[in-house]
Amino acid sequence: MGIERSFPPEHFRKRAEEMRAKADNCEDKGARAGLLRAAASYDQMAKNSELIHKAIRDKKRLDAAE
Repeated sequence: MGIERSFPPEHFRKRAEEMRAKADNCEDKGARAGLLRAAASYDQMAKNSELIHKAIRDKKRLDAAE
């Protein structure tokens, strides 16, 4: 687990959206491609964060049920 545990998925989704907006306004193809790769990485971090936070919630529910 890395940074995904520290931030909610929405944090990473917002960053991905920001990268895509910057890419849309970028004229340099290389920079545009880099921004889109960064957006894809943020999307993956959002997915990881969802899974981590779900597991944490599930564990808390199980612990509370005991």
